[in-house]
Amino acid sequence: VGREGRDLGGSGASGHQADAAGMAFAAAELERLAAMIQAAAEPLCGAWFCALRLAPQPDRLCAPVTSRLPDCGTGRALEQMLDQVCAQPCDADSSGLVVREDLSGHPRVLVALPLCSARGRVLGAMALVFEAARWGGRGSVMCQEVARIAAALLDATAVRLRLERELRDMSLRVARLQRLSQIDPLTELENSASFERKVRDRLGETAQPAVLILLDIDHFKQINDLYGHQFGDRYLRMISGALAGCAPEGAVVGRIGGDEFGVFADLDPGALGWSEALMLRLRDAVQRAASLTGKPDLGRVSMGASLFPAQATDYVTLFKLADAALYAAKDAGRGTHAIFDALAPQPFVPRDLSRRFARAMAGDEVLPHFQPIVDLQTGRCTGYEVLARWKQPGRDPLAAGSFAAVFEDQDLAATLTRSMLLQSLEAVRGTPGFCAKDQRLSLGLNVTSFDLLNPGFLSDLDTALAAAAMGWEALTIEVTERIMLGEPEGQVFRALADLRRRGARIALDDFGMGYGGLRHLAGWPVDVLKIDRHFVRDLGRTPRDGAVIEAVLGLARRIGCRVVAEGIETPSQLACLRLMGCDAGQGHVFAAALDAAALATAPLSYDLDRLSDLMTAAQ
Repeated sequence: VGREGRDLGGSGASGHQADAAGMAFAAAELERLAAMIQAAAEPLCGAWFCALRLAPQPDRLCAPVTSRLPDCGTGRALEQMLDQVCAQPCDADSSGLVVREDLSGHPRVLVALPLCSARGRVLGAMALVFEAARWGGRGSVMCQEVARIAAALLDATAVRLRLERELRDMSLRVARLQRLSQIDPLTELENSASFERKVRDRLGETAQPAVLILLDIDHFKQINDLYGHQFGDRYLRMISGALAGCAPEGAVVGRIGGDEFGVFADLDPGALGWSEALMLRLRDAVQRAASLTGKPDLGRVSMGASLFPAQATDYVTLFKLADAALYAAKDAGRGTHAIFDALAPQPFVPRDLSRRFARAMAGDEVLPHFQPIVDLQTGRCTGYEVLARWKQPGRDPLAAGSFAAVFEDQDLAATLTRSMLLQSLEAVRGTPGFCAKDQRLSLGLNVTSFDLLNPGFLSDLDTALAAAAMGWEALTIEVTERIMLGEPEGQVFRALADLRRRGARIALDDFGMGYGGLRHLAGWPVDVLKIDRHFVRDLGRTPRDGAVIEAVLGLARRIGCRVVAEGIETPSQLACLRLMGCDAGQGHVFAAALDAAALATAPLSYDLDRLSDLMTAAQ
């Protein structure tokens, strides 16, 4: 595959070449047999010359083989007689002997007779030239006896050639099936098992320095959601072709996952930065292929690499290090590449994450934290967003961004949502502002598409709220634009509409960073827009981010949505948002996410003027 070619065995050019080689072998065997019969027939029959035409039937293993004929009138006459005898059917009651005088003027007799199998098939013909004085009744008997022996030899040879051909065809079919078992049917690259086997073989055969590169298409799920799975398959084929086309000579290229590819290539020991240059070349090839789709948002890939033998000498370790580098590249913002660095902090790799996270959930190591949401006009705390935190021995708890791959696993995502719901309801039980008689605060619960597609999800929420003596008004369901990529009236839409009818509010999280656009605001059930921290970060320094926020605020007022700004870190950002009239905000300027123990003593209001004074003092 790639530089190794895409031969599937027994098909295409290689199949034709194998057939041609088989026919050439059969022809050579028949020519050898014809020469042997010719050499034996002439002295046995007392003939001056013997000619043969051997044509195995009915398999047509090769073209008919005719021994060399004299270049004269006698030779032409022999050829005509061979044609005549081969064309006539065998008759068990007749020898099929054809006798003619030599019309070229020589005192000779031309004799031709068929070579017939025991089953009456014409296997060829034999023609002999006798001096007229030596031809007689005994010559006829000897010709028939030699023809019988020649036919038996020819029949046995044809059987052997047929068996050899069947064996060769079977070997080609086995090779083709074996090759089919090694390739990915969509992209025709090596599949995961074949890629691993070939790389292992290469590692065991040589000490030549090499690089293992893992490549992942950024946001491929969204590409499928936006453009459909047929386009996604076509996009995968385009990328695979680009990778195979630009891979170095002898490289192994494979598809090792849904949207993940691997490249294993030898390094040039004398070239500095060769691995880096190869990854840049692969990226350029992917981007050129993506440009042919006419969709400017495609062509972004993340890559991670590890080096043999400098960093690892076995496949498992080499793959693990390249995988860690790949997710370090993703953690750095995607669309980039990285070579494994043992000194850099390593993010969780999904292949290890699922097992470790499931164990952490069972061990109560994943806990809810609560970030206050504050009214930016009054300073009153209106509720909390529930944030998952993973306790790590001797380290600060990990935020959800460090284990984001969990949300792509249906079982783990559903388990996490249920755990956060139950733990957070238990944490706020009896807290002022949350009970049904004093409903002033709300809990913002992040959910996934797996939750909303689960028919029992709403029933589980209802049961949990009732057990905590809380109403639906205490719940804000936070979803991202990715979850709303489906069509209205679908299951996700119906679930959100049902939640809203029961009294929960729907918040569109990370607004402005998704793929769905403003169409979600037209018909989808949305009560709150949460402006992504990306637009808040440079507020007051770049006019563009301020203009985006002002536009969102104006749009929200027109459609009746409340706006919450995320990631407010400085008093300056807070002052700008208050001046713009933003409804609410959350971020470290108020408080970091609180654990359950700190929630009971958390303030119910914040002195916004004091925070502004802090800004003035800092200036």
